[in-house]
Amino acid sequence: MKCPFCAHVDDKVIDSREGRTGDTIRRRRECLKCGRRFTTYERIDEIPYMVIKKDGRVLSSMTHTLAADGKTQTIKGTGNKPDGTTDDFTVVMKKVSGGSGWGGTWEDTDVKFTSPDEWEIQAYEGDGLSFNTPAYKDTLSMKFDGKDYPVTGLPYADTVSVKRVGADTIQGTMKKGDKVVMTVTSKVSKDGKTRTSTFVGKDAQGRDVHNVVVYDKQ
Repeated sequence: MKCPFCAHVDDKVIDSREGRTGDTIRRRRECLKCGRRFTTYERIDEIPYMVIKKDGRVLSSMTHTLAADGKTQTIKGTGNKPDGTTDDFTVVMKKVSGGSGWGGTWEDTDVKFTSPDEWEIQAYEGDGLSFNTPAYKDTLSMKFDGKDYPVTGLPYADTVSVKRVGADTIQGTMKKGDKVVMTVTSKVSKDGKTRTSTFVGKDAQGRDVHNVVVYDKQ
């Protein structure tokens, strides 16, 4: 915090108190150079509302809340699926670089959905699989032949190829043009009740992705 009297950037906090409404913190500080004291107030910085649309259709709406220390933000919102259903989600992100406030690089540390996506997986022409997502009215069918199959609805990829890497494990390679952008390794548990998919690569904004998603068989 820059001293308002001498512009020195180092100080010490000598007193901290919560505001009367509970949404601010009052801190009394002493400059380590000139010794003068000054008061700062900290509060949670909140963006009231954000709406994301495509072709006039609302895809999701959310609020972003920045923690008082500026190190984490919490996103709470509602997504709208093509079939008309919705799901609520909460994302906690931490700042990995940048200064105070919103500016900087963020990565998610916790993602929760109240209505996870449902997948229907069936055999396809012998040595292949069909992946159907009813909520998005989308079906992707492919064989384990190493060929690139077109995909729709993904901003970061336009083709995918799949191969078997074990009796219970398959791996998909997603490309944007001729560039590999994501690998997805899916493994079925020994009891056949869960499928764990690990996503490693880059998202549409070029940010690193390393997510693990667990699906339960209904």
